[in-house]
Amino acid sequence: YPYIVTADGELIVHPNSVGTNISNQRFFQFMLNHKTGQVVRDEYVWQGDDKIQYIRYFEPIDAFVTVGFETREMNRILNQTRLAILIVTLVAVGLVILVLRTIVQSVVKALQKGVEFAKKVATGDLTATVDVHQKDEVGELADSLRDMVDRLKDIVENIQSGADSISGAGFEVSSASQQLSQGSSE
Repeated sequence: YPYIVTADGELIVHPNSVGTNISNQRFFQFMLNHKTGQVVRDEYVWQGDDKIQYIRYFEPIDAFVTVGFETREMNRILNQTRLAILIVTLVAVGLVILVLRTIVQSVVKALQKGVEFAKKVATGDLTATVDVHQKDEVGELADSLRDMVDRLKDIVENIQSGADSISGAGFEVSSASQQLSQGSSE
């Protein structure tokens, strides 16, 4: 708590002892020995409790402005603060791990679908499909795989059509050849 004490020891601002004179207290003697205008620190025992106070002398009012606290109370506050920081840090780390895990799982799952699709296509199954529709690099890969299979289907269909045409032409040549052969034997 803060308090103000005059240079002759009278408390003029204090939570519960305004008007009391503390000039006979050891910590007040310490104050008098440090009328420098600088902030100084003092440790002392008050009613069985260790205390710390920060003091600054203000010459215009010929008084000391002081902030004092019990060491035990400050340690309690520091321990609560440390605990709160630890809990917040652990929660934040947990949330980061959950978010990263979710992101990694979605990427891995999509890549696994892409690998399964590529394996089916590699075995000749051009009817295979890949169910990945994302707006990232994995989605682009899936789109490219789908386009590749569509082009392979077109190539295979063109080859089959060409083979059918060649087969039909071969049949016609064979038929014409038989007719010629029959015509020459007559």
